[in-house]
Amino acid sequence: MSLDQIEGTARQGIGRMKETIGDAIGNPGLQAKGVLDEALGTVQETYGRVSDGARGAIRQAAGRARSARGDLEDLIDQQPVLVAAIALGVGLAIGLLLLGGSRVASRR
Repeated sequence: MSLDQIEGTARQGIGRMKETIGDAIGNPGLQAKGVLDEALGTVQETYGRVSDGARGAIRQAAGRARSARGDLEDLIDQQPVLVAAIALGVGLAIGLLLLGGSRVASRR
């Protein structure tokens, strides 16, 4: 649980108390401040929850990228000729797409 979640939850509680006290003593200003604090607390708590989720997703993506890099390095070590042939094929395909597209356009 992040600090934003904790502070947001606390702010919600304080806002509810202000709203209740303002209602009980007939103070609409205090009641309005309580509603505002509760809403701001909800936003802060939600932000904390979302940012925690995003951090977890970024950590997971980084771990998967490291794993994929390791797998690719293993493939290069085990089958360097195959990897070179694939790289050559991809390079040729990109070259043909780039050059072939301009030739077709100039013929029209």
